[in-house]
Amino acid sequence: MPEYLCTTLDNGLRVISVSMPHHHSAEVMIYIGVGSRYETAHKAGVSHFLEHMLFRKADRGPEGTFAGRASAIDASWNGVTSDEAVRYYVLAPSKHLVKSIDLVSDLVRQAIFTDDGLDIERRVVRGELERQPGLHRNDV
Repeated sequence: MPEYLCTTLDNGLRVISVSMPHHHSAEVMIYIGVGSRYETAHKAGVSHFLEHMLFRKADRGPEGTFAGRASAIDASWNGVTSDEAVRYYVLAPSKHLVKSIDLVSDLVRQAIFTDDGLDIERRVVRGELERQPGLHRNDV
């Protein structure tokens, strides 16, 4: 059974790490303590909408987009919204752990929202609701 190590940084961020040397991949995930449970009726769905918006990053110079940077290290990535939290993760070969940490931290620290991005993601999220009627309405 793996041993979990919880470290609290000076800024209050809690980091939970698990060493699994027999694995050849590393997953970096950030949990943000917001979700549909914390939304008022007027703001229902905003957590899920923001999850989508964070992936709509503009190009960042020679490094390119989030998706391009993730692809360059053979990473898979996604975001998930639940009642309790929004989670973003990157899964990549373990030799790219530092780059994976950079990707996830850039995602949540350097979000860029544009009017056209808002309109596009609004349609995407509404489409998800239409295709998956079993979803709770406040999850999208």
